[in-house]
Amino acid sequence: MTTVWIKPAKLQINLMTASLLALWAGLAFSTALVEIAFVLALFFFLVWKRKKKDYRIRLDPQIKLFLGFWFVAAVFSAVLSDFPSESFRGLLKMLQHVAIFWMAAEFFAEAGRRPVLETVFLLFYGVLVADGCYQYFAGTDLLRGYMAEIMDSRPRVSASFKSYGLFASYLISTAPFLFALALHKTKGKKGPALWISWILFFLACTLLFLTRSRGAVLAFGAGLFLMLIYLRKWKWLGAGIIVCTVLVTFVPKRMMIHLDQHGAEQSVVERQVLWDRALQVIKARPVFGTGINTYAKAHTKYDMTQNWRVRNYYAHNGYLQMAAEIGLPGLLCFVLFLLRLFAIHFRKNPQEPESARILRLGLFAGALNFLLFAMVDTVMHNAPSVMAFWYLAGLSLAYSKYP
Repeated sequence: MTTVWIKPAKLQINLMTASLLALWAGLAFSTALVEIAFVLALFFFLVWKRKKKDYRIRLDPQIKLFLGFWFVAAVFSAVLSDFPSESFRGLLKMLQHVAIFWMAAEFFAEAGRRPVLETVFLLFYGVLVADGCYQYFAGTDLLRGYMAEIMDSRPRVSASFKSYGLFASYLISTAPFLFALALHKTKGKKGPALWISWILFFLACTLLFLTRSRGAVLAFGAGLFLMLIYLRKWKWLGAGIIVCTVLVTFVPKRMMIHLDQHGAEQSVVERQVLWDRALQVIKARPVFGTGINTYAKAHTKYDMTQNWRVRNYYAHNGYLQMAAEIGLPGLLCFVLFLLRLFAIHFRKNPQEPESARILRLGLFAGALNFLLFAMVDTVMHNAPSVMAFWYLAGLSLAYSKYP
């Protein structure tokens, strides 16, 4: 009997691994692949749990509590929604994101499954970086045929993503793990993977700069600096400060400041308008919001100023938009979930090996970078970006369970 069951179980785990890795790869270039891989991964995951007779959600109790209340708040917002059909789709998206978080956190808690994840991560990162470099010089990427946006006669690299902002979001979310892998391999056995990791990290930083997304660059710098401070990597921190100083000194002013026709900083002025508009929605619907996934359609009803700037646009602040859609109690539950996630990663554990801590914090720093960038952009409400966040957040919990 033992021989009969071992092979199917191993095949099932391999299929589960392949599905999760395909989901990750698809985030960069194919929505269809993401949806197919998600369904397969969820199916194999639930069958795997059933065969083990393990019906528990193996997540931190407080995280389960806060995510549960967050979903309940979203359900109430959907029931009272101005656009019920949009809110129903929003609830399905939320469940999908939480499922990705759960699967990544639980499945990769088994240390033996991580090497293949790290290998695929490096290989696909190489493809994506090569695609971004090709687009910079040729004007069009190879994977999707997207053209680079031109600003001041210079390309803003987007690779296989629809916009440079989405590519920047992906880079700042994943590059810290790339950096952590490089540090980890520097301390371990030397080999080709070490040099590949460092080369890909520096190319990723270069491409991030070439997206010319100031918010993403600032978020990346802040998250990476916090990671280095926590790890006490003072030499790397000093090198980072020197690089930032050089960039600020020598980068052309027009790359850092974008003036509008009135001579004002365009991005700042527009975000003030967008954030004020979101605050008006929150004041009008503070408890249950307009309904999850409805801000783009619902905000005009509550916009009292009717400013001509950036009409019919997202809030460019994920937290304000979340509050506008599901209410302040829902936002509070999400923030409590994040605080619990922070507490898990910043607690001291003398038994944790340094290599495990480096990889875990690399994943967490990527998730933190995304959260910082979401304060000034729309990435929290864009499918590839927010799925990458939930995937990385789940992996960061998985890696906290070191061998």
